[in-house]
Amino acid sequence: CKSFLRNSFHYTIFSPPKCKRQSLNNTQPVTNVIFFCLTNAFFSLIVDVDLSICKHAGPSCCTRRMEESYRAAVLRDTTQNIRSYSFELKYLISAHAAAFQDTFQSLITFSHNHLTSLFETTYSSLMSSISPHIVCLFTDLSRFLQGTGNVSVEAAVHCFFDSLFPLVHTHIVNPGLAGSIGEDSSDVNQLGDCLRMTRQDVNPFGPHPKAMADTLASALRAGRVLSLALGVGLEVMNITDTAELSKECSHALVRMHYCSHCRGLTLIRACSGYCLNVMRGCLASLSELHNPWRQYVNVLQDLTHIVTGAHNLELALLGIRGQVEEAILYAQLHGPRLTATVGVSIIVEFTGYISRYKSFFSILPETLCEGEMGVDELTCWSGDDVVKSYTARVVGNGVRAQSKNPEVRVRGADPVLMDVKNKLELCSHNPFFIYQIRSQFDECDDLKTCKQKQGYYLLVLLG
Repeated sequence: CKSFLRNSFHYTIFSPPKCKRQSLNNTQPVTNVIFFCLTNAFFSLIVDVDLSICKHAGPSCCTRRMEESYRAAVLRDTTQNIRSYSFELKYLISAHAAAFQDTFQSLITFSHNHLTSLFETTYSSLMSSISPHIVCLFTDLSRFLQGTGNVSVEAAVHCFFDSLFPLVHTHIVNPGLAGSIGEDSSDVNQLGDCLRMTRQDVNPFGPHPKAMADTLASALRAGRVLSLALGVGLEVMNITDTAELSKECSHALVRMHYCSHCRGLTLIRACSGYCLNVMRGCLASLSELHNPWRQYVNVLQDLTHIVTGAHNLELALLGIRGQVEEAILYAQLHGPRLTATVGVSIIVEFTGYISRYKSFFSILPETLCEGEMGVDELTCWSGDDVVKSYTARVVGNGVRAQSKNPEVRVRGADPVLMDVKNKLELCSHNPFFIYQIRSQFDECDDLKTCKQKQGYYLLVLLG
């Protein structure tokens, strides 16, 4: 250990060496600092040292420059530890968000091809004319699910049936019209425009267009909100990773990790209660995210139940072909009357995983202290001395609780993290967000509680 210290002066400034346990007995009095400093070339015994963090009335091994090096090291290590603990959660959200988009974009493509095959095999005379309208329908459905553009599912469905009506009327219900009127004539264009404009009044396809529009709107709306909510969660984790630790926090971390080194005690660990106070002070603003995050996870779970339950997005998309076919058959069966008038598995898995992280932000200080820090032994470091136990008050989580924190002064909440908190609260509590979800249900008592008509599932959005 001594030879390592002598040969590694520059490196150890930034990454303090870890000596073997037998090199120094932590249970010996602090007066070992004199012996330690004099027998290790890396350290120099300084009696009247002007330290800003590791202040001590007696002799010290440290200088102001070493304090700054310790401060840089502890900020780097603590930030890395936070990122390490949040990595799994961040990956869980990002991976499932990508899987969600890939799965349902594949479903849209399959449904598109499925509908196209109906016209190719059964209504081939309509295929060339209806093909661009099929593309338009599924493009709008895809854009809606991705949250890009101002797209209405209901409008997209009704637009498709408006375009389908002239083709069914002139080729299937009254096939003679298509043969007697030239395809490029102004007469057929005028008839087509007239049929398109009157389709919803004439109602040639019976209840099927509205049923298809309602089913798709309900399923895709839930899928879209889930996709947007996952995006919010990923944004929260990205900002969490880059959250800055305050100057007061960095000083407290140096006192906890390295000030004992200045006294010749390189192996002593911080007392568990002491570590909790330091970490809860440092992560006070992050802890403020606990309640909105917990509610946010509840909303994610509720949305996944909706997407995979009564308003199953997969079934809704795969049912498009059947709805269109039924609509055309309806038009054929009611031909005379019309002539006279016209003249998704991944999501379930995600629910199980995300529930484990409801308390992520509240237990982060304890998680960090259960790692390499804060291990209870016969003696521990209290920030000032070696003690048998930490006797100061251990405060709770959150900014308000830190007013009683004896180790870290918290001046106020981090404004960046408070913006994140507001986003989470809006995602869970904003009436507009709730109204988006309310349409997934057949009956709603109020904004507080929505129930499906079947009564088997209860969604509580406001806690």
